[in-house]
Amino acid sequence: MLLGIFLHACTRFMPYYDTDNAVARTSLGVIIMVLHGFRMPLFFLISGFFTAMLWHKRGALSLLRHRAKRVLLPFALSVIFVVPFIGWGFSTGQRLSGQTPGPRPDYLSKILHIFDLKLTHLWFLWMLWVLVCLFAIAVSIGYLIKRISPSVAAWLGRQRGPFIAVMVAATLAGQYAMTGSSFGAGYTEKILLDPTVLGYYAGFFAVGAALCLPHGTLHPQVLRVTQHWVTLSIAALVLVVPALWLVGPSLNASRVFQVAFAWVAILALLGVFRRFFSTSRPWVRWLSDASYWLYVMHLPLVFVFQGLVTDWPLPFYVKTALIFVFTLTLLLLSYQYAVRYTPIGTLLNGKRTRTKKRNARFAAV
Repeated sequence: MLLGIFLHACTRFMPYYDTDNAVARTSLGVIIMVLHGFRMPLFFLISGFFTAMLWHKRGALSLLRHRAKRVLLPFALSVIFVVPFIGWGFSTGQRLSGQTPGPRPDYLSKILHIFDLKLTHLWFLWMLWVLVCLFAIAVSIGYLIKRISPSVAAWLGRQRGPFIAVMVAATLAGQYAMTGSSFGAGYTEKILLDPTVLGYYAGFFAVGAALCLPHGTLHPQVLRVTQHWVTLSIAALVLVVPALWLVGPSLNASRVFQVAFAWVAILALLGVFRRFFSTSRPWVRWLSDASYWLYVMHLPLVFVFQGLVTDWPLPFYVKTALIFVFTLTLLLLSYQYAVRYTPIGTLLNGKRTRTKKRNARFAAV
């Protein structure tokens, strides 16, 4: 989620750097494409893993209830309250950058005509809910097969490897089916999701679910592979070069490298997190909780801060860093002091209580 905020800080929504600056345009463009190449595939693979883990522990109905509370309800409330805030942020950023804002959209009308509403960066929540529903349908069908023919169900249960191979191939097919000449997956901003984009991310989600064992751990073969995270990181860096280079000359060849880069980068990052963040750390847990709020709320602030720094006589990379830091700082403070221990925080992450040590410190003050 934090990478998503940095990606949007690099994106030129407001004219905070000159497009004639080839260095700025190229370097920020490469950063955006590289992050986009693996960020959302990793998110959906992890989402698939935790969806399967929750199903193993609670069952399909409890899974749907939990995800409705943590995903569907925040999505619906964000469409009502955050989307208009995004419009305000965009128009404010335009004014700060010296542009003339366009007419203010009629958000009430757009919400009432939900199929025409652009979901902006909130599309991932809607897609996640759709994938969770598809997962619940799939496991329910599996349960029926087990009731009708246990032997067939047992045979299907042994096909984890071939299933993963098919899903990996499906991501390549999805990448080939993408329209346009962009790097990574296309975007889908409407309630009626683009089936190609949905299928692409469904492949990563399905692999994540398949890698979750019944007791909620990652498959041992993946654990062995991710131990070589240094080698995988180097391989990802090698793969991303032709993936970027071939976008223009040979898009189909680039797409093969793009998908390979996404999968290798995912394995590398899983290894990095297992190596450095496998033990419980309170600050990591706190930041993980905060990331949901940060990502949902960051876009209007990015617009405003891009507009604010437009005329500042600073290099583009300093401006980009400032936009990211300003946005992150404001949202982290708002999460700690206005969200975490409120009904909004409970909605996003479940109920959180202050520790006794913290309460004692506050009492002493």
